[in-house]
Amino acid sequence: MAQVCGHRRAIAAALFGLVTLAVAPALAEDQGASAGTDLYDRPVLAIDPGMHTAKIRSQAVDREGKYAVTGGADRTVRMWSIADGKLLRTIWIPSGPEYVGAIFAVAISPDGSTIAAGGWTESIQGGSPIYIFDRESGNRIQRIHDDLPSDTKFLTFSLDGRYLAATLGSGGLRVFDRDKDWSEIFRDDQYGDSSYGAAFARDGRLATTSDDGMIRLYRYDPISDKPKFRRVGDPLKAPSGDHPLGVAYSPDGKRLAVGYFDVATVDIFDGTTLERVGGQRPTDVTPAPSGLFKVAWSRDGQTLFAAGAVEDAQGRYPLFAWDRGGLGDERRTTYCASDAVAGVDTLPERRILVVSMAPCFGLMDARGRPIWTVSSPVLDLRNQRDIMRVSEDGKVVDFGYIGSGAPVLRFDMRSLTLSSPPPNDDLTFAPRQEGLAIDGWRNGASPTLGGGTLPFEAYDFARSLAIAPDAKRFYLGSSFALTAFDDAGTQKWRWPSRNEIWAVNGSKDRRIVVTADADGAIRWHRADDGRELLALQVLPTKNTDPTRWDWVLWTPEGFYQATPGAEEVLKWVTNHGPDSAATTLPVSAIANCTGRTRCRSF
Repeated sequence: MAQVCGHRRAIAAALFGLVTLAVAPALAEDQGASAGTDLYDRPVLAIDPGMHTAKIRSQAVDREGKYAVTGGADRTVRMWSIADGKLLRTIWIPSGPEYVGAIFAVAISPDGSTIAAGGWTESIQGGSPIYIFDRESGNRIQRIHDDLPSDTKFLTFSLDGRYLAATLGSGGLRVFDRDKDWSEIFRDDQYGDSSYGAAFARDGRLATTSDDGMIRLYRYDPISDKPKFRRVGDPLKAPSGDHPLGVAYSPDGKRLAVGYFDVATVDIFDGTTLERVGGQRPTDVTPAPSGLFKVAWSRDGQTLFAAGAVEDAQGRYPLFAWDRGGLGDERRTTYCASDAVAGVDTLPERRILVVSMAPCFGLMDARGRPIWTVSSPVLDLRNQRDIMRVSEDGKVVDFGYIGSGAPVLRFDMRSLTLSSPPPNDDLTFAPRQEGLAIDGWRNGASPTLGGGTLPFEAYDFARSLAIAPDAKRFYLGSSFALTAFDDAGTQKWRWPSRNEIWAVNGSKDRRIVVTADADGAIRWHRADDGRELLALQVLPTKNTDPTRWDWVLWTPEGFYQATPGAEEVLKWVTNHGPDSAATTLPVSAIANCTGRTRCRSF
């Protein structure tokens, strides 16, 4: 086993809460909040291996194809060199509990000078500001916070870089003007649901999509100091699905492509009149569980690309391409990971940059051959819903990772050891999934108990299930949360998560619930209210020993234990209020910290 270093007495004190549960409420205290926001008022721990550690939610590129920017649920915005895939800069978004700090939307100005980022920022409930950063320095230029009623779902710049369009979870469309200090110059709040897509044309058109099923068209005067944004005509009901999402103008503005969240279809419209001129509906694909929701045109406008979360007959997530202005024959290729797409961008020299939520992204040539790929080193814990095993008291966990097909690692809380493979000692058991008539929980949006629909958030998807030994309670892991229900289907508690919960299991003493999350972490929760007690992150070592793994174990209030290899990527993240980016400090930079009980107080 790798040598363990860190804060032994501090982590031992924190672990006492898991051992006895009597002091868990005090040890699992919240981080506090900055005045007027829900931001943490003290440092928090984060893993930073040089890549996103949770889902990438958005991607954008500059006009010349030099820079890419990505934003994710790990509360970072990252800038990349498209030439070689190297990370240029990481911006840490001010963070708080639940989703606060998660980035859903990024944009980069066509000249590559300015980055915009938005999502679930600063507040658990209510408005979420949009941040404007200088790309070269990473410094914040502006914080757009006035009268934004909800989180930002999508951002895009006009082709001259002057205007920034933002579509929201509620509240419709906002447009901001760079030349007026990023003040709002237009809004349309007459939307019936969230909006996840917007696209500018060169001649002063703007199109948006919305979950209310409508496509909206706007016009403005691009060369005037008074652009006079206005809506053109009535909203158009999307013809092929209920949830139009991705939208893109062809380079000449003559055609508009729209992709859907709920169906594997792309519609092509006349860019001016919105008359449908054709479309594509790929065969031999299965939505899993959503459709083709990202679209992009080649730089010459001859090829239309689309991707989403549809699977082909081999279980792969294809990138589709159609020539002849999107109306020609279909071609398929695969991108860097078998997960839903977060962005598709075309570049000069017919290159294509595709980002997966996995997180992973890569550059391909015109034939779909990879030029480079960047992926996260954290464990991919998908397909573990039937595999993760726990001991009767929850202190020993056996788990695997995608492709393993069985548990290959054991973490023993009692000795703080990670071993591989787990011994065949019958100490752990798989999650119970029988005893209650629960259906629709494997990637389903409407799980049921005894035929009755369980209370579930819109667009949430159930991923994993564990039934308590007495069948009086069960736990569902989903895209948004860990939720406990009683045997009548009444929700007992809900613990929000920024990550998919791929697996869940409960201890037989009904005190602990263990989850395997999409950020690669194993987490221990208290069974009576869902409160997180501990988290474990496992990272492959950089040496050639396949049996050695680095790991870090930490508590919500910041006590941790780690192997030396994991300490290299472990950082303290400190907020500086809502008007500045957060800063980081590697734990290794804190002198005389190893073994002390108050190493997080600095």
